[in-house]
Amino acid sequence: MGDIVKTLLSIENTVSCGITFAFAFFAGRGQPLQKDEKLSLGLGVVGGIIWWIFHEAFYANAIMQVALIASSYSIIVGLLKDPKSQRSFPWFLWSIVYISFVVAVLLRWDGKWQTLVYPINYVLLHILILVLTLRKSPST
Repeated sequence: MGDIVKTLLSIENTVSCGITFAFAFFAGRGQPLQKDEKLSLGLGVVGGIIWWIFHEAFYANAIMQVALIASSYSIIVGLLKDPKSQRSFPWFLWSIVYISFVVAVLLRWDGKWQTLVYPINYVLLHILILVLTLRKSPST
């Protein structure tokens, strides 16, 4: 096993995403998946299969980062149309969490740049979404 702190951060993220999914699934209203959501889901499955077959975390992680970008597409497009379609506070909190993740990785630096791909991607996307939520609504 690698660095326990970095592993725990990834596990925390997975558990948080699972809880968020469960809440949305059981308390939310169901809607058909959009194209980008289908792409993200497909990439996630491919990433899991790649990891299962090759036991190579880097390639699976790289595929998952592309899936993250795909899954963010609808949110970003929606925010460009209506900045108030998302509340900013959750995106602020997640941005802080991922900035802390980057700091933890840097403090426990092992010289492998690959360990920064995941947290930096999350920081950039969450801050982008946060900034988009803070914009004024376009004039209509």
